[in-house]
Amino acid sequence: MFDMSASDCREFARSVVNHIENFEGSPESATQWTARNLGALRTFSKFHYPDCVTYLAGKHDPSEDQKGEYLFFDFLAYVPKRGFLIAAETEFVNKTIESLQSDFEKLLYLHAPCKIMMCRASSLADAERIANELSA
Repeated sequence: MFDMSASDCREFARSVVNHIENFEGSPESATQWTARNLGALRTFSKFHYPDCVTYLAGKHDPSEDQKGEYLFFDFLAYVPKRGFLIAAETEFVNKTIESLQSDFEKLLYLHAPCKIMMCRASSLADAERIANELSA
């Protein structure tokens, strides 16, 4: 079990987001966008916890050293004897709040210090609206 304070979790999450933002590539399609973001999560997890095992939803073509889908999440990073480190759900298409809500709610039920819901928004205002509505 990861023993992180709320501020440790927040700082860890900020470093994950920063890593994703600065990860290589300029995705143009939904497949490239998703692969880039999941690749960023995987490299971040493996860098900080080399013994980490990552799980990737089958629809995202896992590499040979990566496990398949686990518990129906798009991405999970698991550190043996410590627990889940990162859980992530991704949606490329800007869908309705209702369609994003089920993926978002899955994240609430898993114990992990970093839970990420990634989706494309048409603007910063739209991203803030999505975040506010899902948080409610």
